[in-house]
Amino acid sequence: MPDISDQLVTILPYLRRYARALVGDQQIGDTYVRICLETLIQEPARVRAGPEARVQLYALFHEVFTRTGVRDASSDTLNPSDLTDLTVESRLRALPPTERQALLLTTLEGFSVSQTAEILKVPESTAADLIADAWSLVNPRLRMLKRLLASSPQDRARLAESRPLAALPLRERKPFLTFALLGVLAAVFVAEFVFPATPATGFWTPSVSTLVALGALAKPLVLGQGEWHRLLTAAFLHGGPVHLLFNGLALWMAGMVLEPLLGRAWLIALFFIGALGGSLMSLAINPPNIVSVGASGAIMALLAAATVVAFRLPDGAERNRVLQGLLRILIPSLIPLATVRSGTRVDFAAHLGGALIGFASGGALLALWPRASPRPRLQGAAAAVAVLGLAALGWSADKVRTGYTSYATERLLIPANQLPKTEDELVSSGPRLVAAYPRDPRSRLFNAVARLRARDLAGAEAELRLALGEKQILKTWFKRDLEVRIRTLLAQTLIEQHRAEDARLDVQPVCDAGPGGTPPEQLKAMKLCP
Repeated sequence: MPDISDQLVTILPYLRRYARALVGDQQIGDTYVRICLETLIQEPARVRAGPEARVQLYALFHEVFTRTGVRDASSDTLNPSDLTDLTVESRLRALPPTERQALLLTTLEGFSVSQTAEILKVPESTAADLIADAWSLVNPRLRMLKRLLASSPQDRARLAESRPLAALPLRERKPFLTFALLGVLAAVFVAEFVFPATPATGFWTPSVSTLVALGALAKPLVLGQGEWHRLLTAAFLHGGPVHLLFNGLALWMAGMVLEPLLGRAWLIALFFIGALGGSLMSLAINPPNIVSVGASGAIMALLAAATVVAFRLPDGAERNRVLQGLLRILIPSLIPLATVRSGTRVDFAAHLGGALIGFASGGALLALWPRASPRPRLQGAAAAVAVLGLAALGWSADKVRTGYTSYATERLLIPANQLPKTEDELVSSGPRLVAAYPRDPRSRLFNAVARLRARDLAGAEAELRLALGEKQILKTWFKRDLEVRIRTLLAQTLIEQHRAEDARLDVQPVCDAGPGGTPPEQLKAMKLCP
C-alpha cells in the first residue's frame, strides 16, 4: 500500500490545475488547495492511501470550496446566452458553478460519471444531467470561440497560460464533409455537359437523354430492367443551375448544423439513407413517364434530421434562429404545389420520402443520445452505413459507366419532326432515313415496307433482321409494340417465301406480348404462337 504523502505529491499538481480552471485564477485556486490540505492535516482519515485517494482528495476539496468564503474570479454571475467574451475560461466561468465543476471533473480530470457524483456528493443521474447541461451551454458557441481566438492575441496568450484547458474537447469541427459533398454535386453537374448523350436543351440545361444515360431515376428502367443503381446515382444529378443552386444552399444549411453536432459519419450515413428513401418514394408515387434527378431526397432527410436534433442546442434565441432557418426551407419543400421551373416539375414524392426518413432518424438519434455525451451513440454503426453507402455508390457509378453507351444512342434515332406521317411518306422516305439513321430500327422497318411494295422479299427480310439486331436500342427507347410489328412483318415476308417454320421461330420472342402474357392479336390470326 503506497504512503499517502507519496500519493499527495503526485495528485497535487493536478488538483492545482483543476482549482485554477475552476475559479479562473491560479492564486485563488491555490488558496482553496491550501485550505484543503490544512483540513486534511486536522482530519487525516478523510483521505486514505490507495486507489480511491484521488477521488477522496477532490471530494474534500469540493467540501472546502463549498463552505469557505474565499472570493473566486467567477463570483459575478454571467449569463451564457448574453456572453460576448468567448474565451475558454470566460465560457467556463459563465456556466453555473455545479455544472462547471461536473464538466471539468470529467473532461479535464478524466473522472467517470460515478466518480464525479461521489466527489460532488450527488446521485449519479444528477451528475449526468449536470454534465449534459454544461455541454449544451458550451458546445454551440465553439465556432465563434475559434474565430475570436484567431483574432485576439490576449486570448491566445491566456489560453497558452492555461495549458490544461487545452485538454477540453472544445475545438470546432469545420464542416469539411459538407463542402466536399457540395463539390461532388458541382463536379457531377459539369460532367453532364462533358459527357452528353444528346445536346443540351438550353443554357446549362442537360437533355433528358443525358440524364437517363448518366443514371436518372425512371420507373420502367428500375422496375422493368432491374437498374437499381439509379436509386443512388439520381441523387447526384441535377436538371439545371437553379436546381443545383437551391439544393446546394439547403445542403449547406443542414450540413452546418449536423456535421459539428453529429459528426461526419452520421452526416454521410443520413445523406445516403435519405437518397434511398427519396428514390423509393418517388418510385412508389410518381407515374412511369417521370424522370427524376436531384439530391432533394437526401437533403430533405438532412434538413428534417437537423430540425429534430437542433433541440440538443440550449433553449433560447440561438436554437430558434437555427430552427427558423431550417423550417423556412423544409416546410415549403413538403407542400405539393407541383411547382414548375424551366419545364421541370418538383419531385414532391422524393422530398416526402427523404423528410420521413430524416424525421425518423433524427428522432432515434435524439432518443438514444446520452445526456452526458457531446456526440450521439452508434458512431460505429454510422461509419459502417457510410462505408456501405460509398461502396454502393462506387458500384452504381460503374453500372453507369458500362451502360452509358447503350443510353447515349438517342442521337442515332430519327427526330420526331422527320418521322413520316402517311404510308406514302413512309415508303418514299425509307431509303433516305436508312442512309441518315442506319441504326434506328424504324428506318429499317420503313425501308422494308418500301421493298415489300417492290416485291423485293429478300431485301425486306434483310432490313427487318437488321432492325431486330439493334436489341439494346429497341429495349432502351421503344415499347415492345415496335418489336411485335417488326417480327409480324418478318413472319409475313417469310410465309410468302414458303418458310412457315422460320416464321414460327422468329415470332416466338413476342408470343407473350399481348394482354396478360397472351399472343398479340395479329399473331393469333396467323396461328404462329403455341
